[in-house]
Amino acid sequence: MRKLFTKLSAFILVLSFVFALSGISFVENAQAEEQLGFCSVGVGATATLTTKAKCVGNWESLESFPDKVQQAIENDADNPGFWARNLQNFFAWIAQTILTLTSLLTGIAGLVLNGVIFHTIVKVADNYENLTAISEAWKTIRDVANMGFIFILLYAAIMTIIGQGVDNQKLIVKVIVVAILINFSLFFTSVVIDISNLLTLVFYEAMVPGALSKGLTFGLSNAFMEQLNLQSLYYAKESAGTLNLTNTAIITTGVMGSIMLLIAAFVFFAVALLFIIRYVVLIILIILSPIAFVAYILPQMQKYGDQWKDALIGQAFFAPIYMMLTWVTLRILSGITKSLGAGDGTLSAIGDSSNTAVAGFNNIPQYQGFFPTFINFAVVIAFLIISLVIAKEWANKAPGGVSALNSWATGKAGNLSFGLAGRIGRNTVGRGAEAFKESAAYKRLQTQAPKSRMARLALATANKTAAGSFDTRGTGVGGAMGGMMGAGSAFGQGGYEAKKKQKEKEQKEREGDARKAGAQLLIDKVIAGSATPQEITDMQKLVKDMSSKEIVALDHNTLSNEKVAEALTAAHLKAIDEDKDGKFSESEKKDVFEKHFAKVEIAVEELSNPAIALTTAQETAHKNTIKNISDKEIDFIPANIFDPTKLDPSITGADADRSRTFLKTLTQPQVDNLTKGERLIASDKQAVKDARNRPLNDAFVPTPGGGITDPVEAIRIMSEMRPENLVQLEDSKLTHPEILTLYRPALLNKMAARSELTDAKANAIRNAVMTAANAPGIVPIEIVEAALWLDGDGLKIF
Repeated sequence: MRKLFTKLSAFILVLSFVFALSGISFVENAQAEEQLGFCSVGVGATATLTTKAKCVGNWESLESFPDKVQQAIENDADNPGFWARNLQNFFAWIAQTILTLTSLLTGIAGLVLNGVIFHTIVKVADNYENLTAISEAWKTIRDVANMGFIFILLYAAIMTIIGQGVDNQKLIVKVIVVAILINFSLFFTSVVIDISNLLTLVFYEAMVPGALSKGLTFGLSNAFMEQLNLQSLYYAKESAGTLNLTNTAIITTGVMGSIMLLIAAFVFFAVALLFIIRYVVLIILIILSPIAFVAYILPQMQKYGDQWKDALIGQAFFAPIYMMLTWVTLRILSGITKSLGAGDGTLSAIGDSSNTAVAGFNNIPQYQGFFPTFINFAVVIAFLIISLVIAKEWANKAPGGVSALNSWATGKAGNLSFGLAGRIGRNTVGRGAEAFKESAAYKRLQTQAPKSRMARLALATANKTAAGSFDTRGTGVGGAMGGMMGAGSAFGQGGYEAKKKQKEKEQKEREGDARKAGAQLLIDKVIAGSATPQEITDMQKLVKDMSSKEIVALDHNTLSNEKVAEALTAAHLKAIDEDKDGKFSESEKKDVFEKHFAKVEIAVEELSNPAIALTTAQETAHKNTIKNISDKEIDFIPANIFDPTKLDPSITGADADRSRTFLKTLTQPQVDNLTKGERLIASDKQAVKDARNRPLNDAFVPTPGGGITDPVEAIRIMSEMRPENLVQLEDSKLTHPEILTLYRPALLNKMAARSELTDAKANAIRNAVMTAANAPGIVPIEIVEAALWLDGDGLKIF
């Protein structure tokens, strides 16, 4: 029950809030269209919904309605005065607007049906007469059948002479009778069709008197519009100026009336298509009528004769059956309009009490209540559906693919009615809700949502409205009814929100295609050697933005270009290395990797070669080139730059020097990624770790004087180590007097957070720092700061 209440509340708020934002106005009467607003006389006076021309007091347009709702939400309480004055009027306006839109769709469907009925039933005799091909084709089939009689008579004569066969005389009599009747097959078939059309027109004329003489613009849809003319619903007032209908009446009439009109539109479209199919099938049946008569002679053709008869009866009489059921539906609809307050069977009489056309307004019967009105509308909707289902069953009696064709017709009708209504809803109400979600008001609601139920309801409504398909076939009841009627499946799942995302996706795809095309043009110029420096820069930026799939789609010649290869990312290199389609050979992959790391190779070569004299700026630039390799790129370093097997101290040569220089220049995160990656085997990873630790170990070899071999190098190496690596060193290194200046409070705090730091190691560091801080003489300021932190904030941490 709570779930139902939430949905109903969201539905009501959707109607009120979004339609208010949309600014849709409706026709007050048949003669004028005026802007609506709230009118009151004096301060605190009761406001009513009316037009500016009729307001004699303070008038405020409907555009202010969202602001009033926002104000009520900000106050976190319903505004009784505002809602009591305007909610009933506003619901009536919303119901009016929805009914106007759905009646427009029904009117279009009815206009289509009017035209189809006029040409396929009213003017069918003239159409058949003008189609000379029908009689010509029928004559050809008849002549072929007459030729068949000759062979049948010859067969009967031979069987009689030789004394074979049974009932040869009866066969001859049947042949003679059918040979005579077959010449009247066109007449007999036309009589059946004419009788069905005559019955159809009898009910049609009863529902829409004078339609046969008025042509295409007046027909079945007009009968429904006359019986359910709700244009004056909002102005159903008593003499006191209040609405004659209650909120329940307005919502019931608006919702059920809209559903009924939408289903009527579907039925009209479906019947129009079925009538067109009927028209074509009847022509085929007329042409094939001689064969149907022949089937009564030959037992082997009896099945086809029965199919022809069923098709003729089904297609001919489904039209009058539908018209009869529709006539019953209109009679029931007439009773509904009376229960809503119209004495003459039409709601067009419910208008402003000041209208002179509504004489005796106060004597009009009042609204009879929710349940009777709901049941009446439900009965009309049921009859609309049943009339189509029964008529379609008769139309499906035709053999072959007619049944499938009829299902196609009802499916298309569902798209033209439910689908079109959903599309309109998504592109108006749904679009408005999506726009509202991006507004400042929506953000304010989000800030108020934790404390305001009204704000939460407004947010939920906007979200559901933006994601709603507005296609009733997507609901449980609508889907069941749609399946029963063959109305097809719902469109627009995800609503305008999904449509917007799809548009954004398509836009990104178009931008991606444009980007790829631009990149390819620049790549071609770079490969041809005609690109300017700016074009090379632009090309490399575009290459970096390309996906791995797009990169792998390029050929080896393109990827091996040094400027192109230089722009490849780690993800690109990984895709090339994996090469799921087997496009590249191992030598081609190696070639691409070497071109990508060409600048790194130069940097390593010049740093490792003592014969090359580098300035400080050049050395720094080379080291930065190596350190700028991303942690992921490091996995694809080619062997000509770094070979772990050449790291052993006993190995000499240029390859060993390059490998050691490269490893020495790397940052600790780069080394960590290298030893955790999948490209190096376990022995190579251990070689990297040993080589990485070797300079530090060498720097700590005791000298005769008791110092460090290379304190500058030791401090440099340890300053670049991560806390998790630092805490794993031996106590002798961590507590060496030369190293204590590294221990800033921030570093000690990070080391304390590592599980690898044992209590014994932490105490050793603490004691070494405190001892150095209390030593006589000048103590480095770094050690003093570390000691103060250890004795203060770090007391409970380290």
